[in-house]
Amino acid sequence: MGLQVLGHREDGFHEIVTQLQSIGIGDIVDVQVMEDLDRKVEFVSLQAPKDWSVRMGLLLDKAMNEIGWSDQGVRVRIEKQIPIGAGLGGSGADYAGVLRCLGILSGKETVLQGISSSFGSDVPGMFVGGRNLCQGRGELVKSLPGGENLWFGVLLPPVCCDTEHMYREVEHHAESGGLDSASTMEGNDFEILARIMYPEIDQAFQALKGAGAGMVQLSGSGSAVFVVANEEKQAARCLEQACQQTGYSGILCDSKKRGYSILMNEWGVAKR
Repeated sequence: MGLQVLGHREDGFHEIVTQLQSIGIGDIVDVQVMEDLDRKVEFVSLQAPKDWSVRMGLLLDKAMNEIGWSDQGVRVRIEKQIPIGAGLGGSGADYAGVLRCLGILSGKETVLQGISSSFGSDVPGMFVGGRNLCQGRGELVKSLPGGENLWFGVLLPPVCCDTEHMYREVEHHAESGGLDSASTMEGNDFEILARIMYPEIDQAFQALKGAGAGMVQLSGSGSAVFVVANEEKQAARCLEQACQQTGYSGILCDSKKRGYSILMNEWGVAKR
């Protein structure tokens, strides 16, 4: 819902200001705590995020130590539904989901929320869920009012934007004076760059605007492009026309007050 990059921090991360909004698409995260010391991770998807298994292993080790379960094992199974490399927070949502599951099982959600920023700038906001304002490197999270009963038409150009690469590019162009920072919270500092680098993203913008969408926005660092509407029919009409014009796939979903739903919490199993 807007992303500004304010500069490079001494800790190697970027200073950002962004709004996050939970929507009705998510991965299924299954976490089971075991008596043995074995820790296994299964990823159900045609494509896994870069370094995903290594990063998830580090998360499990740190989280289990923080909640006092260092002598227990854990099995994680993630069914991927959020597109990868689309700027929809797919990786961050998985890290937040595993932390949330372990928090529910252990009763130490606050403890795990405190370490969430170690695994990505969007993870703290994903952990809180709903609509929130994230500042600093993303660890300063403030819940915002509003965001209810909104509909999102999300168009998915067939390109994958690597987050780290996009941040390096936007910083380089900003230093050289080639890009202007977004002037409002609804703006996105990555939009111009993404549209230049990937013609498919530019085509998505044009298709949604041609379909009568009011404000069209880039999600995160790309590549997904979306429109927000108060009515399902309006979002659906814009998305359908844009999909027909471009041949891209799309997602129609509504806003959510929180970022997770518990499907099961019995026998040591929790799902997000």
